[in-house]
Amino acid sequence: MIYESISPARLAAIESRAQSELGIAINGTEGTATKNGITISWVYDPDDQTLTVGDTRKPWCAAAIARAWIGLLQIDAPPAPPAA
Repeated sequence: MIYESISPARLAAIESRAQSELGIAINGTEGTATKNGITISWVYDPDDQTLTVGDTRKPWCAAAIARAWIGLLQIDAPPAPPAA
């Protein structure tokens, strides 16, 4: 899932909350983290201010995992429309 309007300050807040509330270390503009057998990935584009989040190991549930993860972090930016 791609989220728009994620400023660098918003990303810093997401990183902080992920660590303090979920125990997930999100550091840098891209990477992966594993918690409870689920591996998530993220890519942040500071120029476009987009955050892409997915589940790298279970593609059939990637959208659900991403939505749950984003919900826990209370990202209120609307998801970007699907690519054509």
